[in-house]
Amino acid sequence: MSKRSCESTAVLGESFDEIVLPHTLTVRSRELLVLRELRGLSYRELADVMGIPMGTVMSRLSRAREALRGALDDELTRSSCSPGRTHLEKQEADGVLA
Repeated sequence: MSKRSCESTAVLGESFDEIVLPHTLTVRSRELLVLRELRGLSYRELADVMGIPMGTVMSRLSRAREALRGALDDELTRSSCSPGRTHLEKQEADGVLA
């Protein structure tokens, strides 16, 4: 099975919300990530909507991304599909979640 196919099976084969998110991120962290990454709100807009300072938005997003990144790595490792990512793959993932 190719790495890509294995990742799809491990992560997309089951409900991502049921496997990873409840155990990894708080409700507020999930809200921030969804509003930023899926809805495209700016940091200022997030601060206004969430009622928190912009610096807090940035630090909470950073922690949420790091937690999500770790949970995804753990899930792929647990599924025995991935022997580990190369340095280049880690840099690419960091760029996507940054």
